[in-house]
Order: sequence, then structure tokens, then C-alpha cells
Amino acid sequence: MFLAGCAKVDADFPVEELVEIAATTQLPASTATSTLDDPPTSTQSPPTDTPEPVNSPTPAATATDEIFKERISLPRDENLIRGTLLGDGEVAVVLAPMFGESRGRWLKFAEHIAPRGYTAVAFDFPGPSGSSTGVFKFDQVQFDTLAVINHLKDRGYERIVCIGASIGASACFEAARIDPDLAGIVLISAPVETTVEDTAGLLMPKLLITGDEADVVDSLRGAYEIMPDPKQYVFINQKAHGTEMLNTDDQLRDILVTFLDSIN
Repeated sequence: MFLAGCAKVDADFPVEELVEIAATTQLPASTATSTLDDPPTSTQSPPTDTPEPVNSPTPAATATDEIFKERISLPRDENLIRGTLLGDGEVAVVLAPMFGESRGRWLKFAEHIAPRGYTAVAFDFPGPSGSSTGVFKFDQVQFDTLAVINHLKDRGYERIVCIGASIGASACFEAARIDPDLAGIVLISAPVETTVEDTAGLLMPKLLITGDEADVVDSLRGAYEIMPDPKQYVFINQKAHGTEMLNTDDQLRDILVTFLDSIN
């Protein structure tokens, strides 16, 4: 069983437009020790869709001054899962939000990685915090996430990484158990209760990250220790939870990019 902590409700956060979330606090640099094995690689053809180009606000985008943007709307049972797709790289990155937050919390990171050769998809879970329709259900988040993953597969993507924070990490974990062919998973700030048997099939590269949260560190570290290789555990010395760490300094962002580059 995988349990994720809750985030603060963010119902007023804009979801229909790209937004920049300015850093609000500068925290001291943290210490993190971990190891990462070389992940398996594969080749695939890029998608053939041609989304509309938009100017990228990311200063570090050196490959191109434009990234592709497309809004997606995917049927999932009686709901519609809505999201924003950025970029056209061969490796696709699914960004699952925290409970009570919209995909807007991931968009600045999506804008950061898209010019670096990735396709990023930030999406909303059903419920009042985003633009997806339907009622939020904790036991359905993995299937909401799989709807996005399967949409990317239908478009021709063969290497897909799932990154989630808090309840989004729960979604990525359970989605990977259903679809063990994912190219990688990243679990941020989520308490985990699992077993060796539950994680035995997770042979893709795994990155587990936590800030200084007493209710998360022990369980996430325990899950890391029983997971099969390749795997990596990172402790970030700050109190922020999940995607909140993206708004304090660049450490979490750079850790995620390094992991993605090891797969790409």
C-alpha cells in the first residue's frame, strides 16, 4: 500500500495559462548523498503532431528559443483529464500534481526541461483544484495518471518517465506497478508503506526525494531500501513539501534534470 501526504489547497491557482512561480524564500544549500545506476535505454520515433509554438520564458533554453505547447483533454471513465503538453523531445515526462493543487505548480519546471529535449505533460486530477472534470478520488489517481501515459504511448512515445509529488507520487508508484515498462519514476515527499513483493517488478530507474519532514523521511527511506536496483535516494535539507521545493531554490529542479539526463 502506498500513502501520500496532503498539500495545501490551491483552488484559486490559475490553470488555463502558463504561469511562473517566483521563488519566495532562499534557503541554505542542502546536503544529499545517493547513487544512481545507469538505466536501460531504448530508441523511438518522435510524435508526428504539430502543436502551436510559443515563446519560452526559460533563460537557460539554449537549444531553441521556441517550445511547442498543446492543451490535451483525455476521456477517463466519465471524466476528462486535462493537461498541458510542452516540447517535442523523445523522452516524455508526466508531471503529477499534489492533492489540492493544479498542474500550474509544475509548469515552470515543464518550461525548463522542454527546450532541453523533453516532452513534458503537466495535468490536473479531477476535482475543484484544476480544470479536469469529475470528483477527486484517492484510489483512482493511478488510473488518471495512466490515462496520460497511455495517450503518450498512442502518440508514439516509448520512453516515459512519471514524476509525482505527494499524492502525485502515489499515482506514479501505482501506475508503475501496473505498467512496469515506464522508463523511470520519481517519488517526491510521499510517505510509503509497501513490501518487497509490491516493488519487485519496479526494475526501471527510481528516484526517491524527501525534504526535512519527519512523517516522510523514515517511510520513504524504508521503501528505498527494499526496492530493487537501479534506485537513488536524495534528502533535501529544507522543510518545504513536494513541489513547494521548486519555489525555494534550484536544487530540486537540478536533481530532477540530472536524473532525466541519465535516462535521455
